[in-house]
Amino acid sequence: MSRPFRLVLVAGLVVFAGISVGAGGARAASFHVGTQDARATAMGMAMTADVDDASAALYNPAGLAQPSRLELRLGASMIIPTFKETVSGVETSTQSKVVVPPTAYLAYSFNDEAAIGVGVFSLFGLEARWPDDWIGRYTSTRSSLRTVYINPEIAYRFLGRIRFGAGVQVVRGSVDIRKQVPVPIAPGVPPIEITSDLEGVDWGVGGNLGLQIDILEKGSRFGALSFGATYRSGVTFDFQDARANFSNVPAPLAANPLLQDQKVTSKITLPQVLTLGVAWNHGGLRLAVDTEYTGWQTVGAIDVVFANPAQNTHVVKNYHHTWNLHVGGEYAITPSWLVRLGFMYDPTPSPSETLSPDLPDADRLNFAGGVGFRAGGFAADVGYQYVLLLSKDTTFPVRPGVPGGAPGESVNGGVHVIGLTLGYNLKL
Repeated sequence: MSRPFRLVLVAGLVVFAGISVGAGGARAASFHVGTQDARATAMGMAMTADVDDASAALYNPAGLAQPSRLELRLGASMIIPTFKETVSGVETSTQSKVVVPPTAYLAYSFNDEAAIGVGVFSLFGLEARWPDDWIGRYTSTRSSLRTVYINPEIAYRFLGRIRFGAGVQVVRGSVDIRKQVPVPIAPGVPPIEITSDLEGVDWGVGGNLGLQIDILEKGSRFGALSFGATYRSGVTFDFQDARANFSNVPAPLAANPLLQDQKVTSKITLPQVLTLGVAWNHGGLRLAVDTEYTGWQTVGAIDVVFANPAQNTHVVKNYHHTWNLHVGGEYAITPSWLVRLGFMYDPTPSPSETLSPDLPDADRLNFAGGVGFRAGGFAADVGYQYVLLLSKDTTFPVRPGVPGGAPGESVNGGVHVIGLTLGYNLKL
């Protein structure tokens, strides 16, 4: 066995270890989570046009087509979210919980034209935990969506200036939705509250494509100018073996068929994503701008079908598609040290009338920065983002027995993201 292929085997085992860790604990605090590499985190995820390291497996598979190399990048992002909802003048915050989705990327170039790669990451996710006794507990006390993407890809360079990549995404998705259910006992007597917990796991499959074009090559008197485009298909999870579990059921109600643990089915489709970007490099300066379309209209309604049809639910969401904006910059202050800044504007897809605490959201402003270090083939990157959720009014009926929201009811919050990625690039 040749030395390069021994290295590929070793690196592959490391990536497989990352898959094993990610499958057990990958989660995120927002529905669409692009902070899957510390360099990208620091640049507001403006990576589409000229990403050239192994994280191209996520941001643009065309970027895998680089001169002969073997590269491995491993990292994690510490995400600290706080969602706030104001109802009847009372502001309630989600419970503090740190989530740490890991990432792993591997790239191998056969020559200067052809390459393969694989990425393991958690691109979509949500974690929101509200107090058990808050006013919206009949809608949600905990909602969790976790995904683990395993994304093998191939890439090829044409005519020196055009790179194309394509891959298959195999995705594990899991959901966990908890709320309190009021059970009336007698007129004038407060209802008994039962805890309902819905859990399900499924696998889905999709694909992704990427393109990069060098409009002006490196060495041009005007600097290098490149264009990039990526497409990632939606993925559907068909939860056929999910379970509804009921706890805190008093003994006199244990025989009630509406409070029996039972099988449920549901379906969730993650949206397709199209990203377009341009990047300019000159000297040690890199500037990039991306715009991204997300087809959130796949989240039209969430149906949960119980074994007992009297409990079936139909929750309308009516999400609409969005376009967001990414701006990022990177400057090499020395051959070894780089500084980065980034910004993103990301509008919410949720209309006010369906904005509920199980999927809290608002228009977001992301402010980012970070540093990178390079020495030989070794790379270390640190990125930070603060995600400001602007206040958004909601008319969703959170209060029990009240059909619509009152003036001043709103959702806002903030998220801290701290990312660390370590990598090694071996020239072959």
